Amino acid sequence: MYEQYKFVNQTQLAEMFVDATSHKIGKWLQELGLKTTGRKPNIPTFTAQEEGFVSTSHNGRGTGWFHVWHREKTVQALVDDGHQLVEPVEQA
Repeated sequence: MYEQYKFVNQTQLAEMFVDATSHKIGKWLQELGLKTTGRKPNIPTFTAQEEGFVSTSHNGRGTGWFHVWHREKTVQALVDDGHQLVEPVEQA
């Protein structure tokens, strides 16, 4: 699922994991230290940016930018943390 994409958003990540929503993905990313806690909105941490977990992408409507997550790195980090994939994600 989404193998053709290098980066995916939290909704797309949620579709890859059992019992996940974009909000749960955000919480899991916070627990991994990849998103900040205690601020609104929660944003990617410096570590996430430095280690290539996250990038920004234009939303395509001319109204702003949003964060997208490196599919392979983020999926592997979530699996390593014990979260279960809906189906195996092909890794390059």
